[in-house]
Amino acid sequence: MFKDTKGISLVLLCLAMFAGGCNGMAPGNAPSQSTSTPQPTPTPIGWRATLEAALLYEEVCAPPCWQGITPGISSEQDVISILEQLKAKGKIEGYGKSTKSDTYFVFSPIGYMNIEFKDGHVQYMRSLYPYANYRVRQVIDRFGMPEAVAPRSRAPEDNQSCSWWNDSFDKQPGQTSVLAYPSRGVTFAVRVVSHGFICPEMLTEGVYYYSPTSLPEALKEEGSPAFMRADLSNEDIVQWHGYGSGY
Repeated sequence: MFKDTKGISLVLLCLAMFAGGCNGMAPGNAPSQSTSTPQPTPTPIGWRATLEAALLYEEVCAPPCWQGITPGISSEQDVISILEQLKAKGKIEGYGKSTKSDTYFVFSPIGYMNIEFKDGHVQYMRSLYPYANYRVRQVIDRFGMPEAVAPRSRAPEDNQSCSWWNDSFDKQPGQTSVLAYPSRGVTFAVRVVSHGFICPEMLTEGVYYYSPTSLPEALKEEGSPAFMRADLSNEDIVQWHGYGSGY
């Protein structure tokens, strides 16, 4: 038999008034005379289901556009305006401009982004996101087969599967290979932990956004963002042939 009748009455009162906002009343304040439509809970920072979510939590536009910023189109004033809005909404922690170059740095809980300018407009954007947990299989599912692969380490063997892979490799040191989609204006850095392999569960470390171009034009451009601005020759570029060894 319950004896705490005051406690029971309080519980029943809150249950009865729940739809009217008992749960939201602040101590010492009278309940509001009008009711408002409940607002949906915003997506929390750190949600990582898609690349766009990982890079700032909502898909505003398709890559290489990011949050309304587009390489080759957006001006510095455009970028400042968008970054101010993102900061005001709590979607980035902050941003700043380099004192040595036309570069803006954008900071978020999962990493950071560099926005590089040339002739007053965005040239390319580079995002490194070591805490996003974004995998190669997600890149392939989202963008399809890469137009080119630039492995940082090569191995002669081929036709070996990725069956040896397990999550313990996430913490091992590796080298960076490149999955390039120049006609889409998107290139990914992949942390490879075994020579000559690209496996679906390997982590990506970052992405470059740039003005779309053809693969031949990207190969001609010195320091092309399509290849992470690395000094690569035609001999360093290979075709995608699926998961496994041979890269």
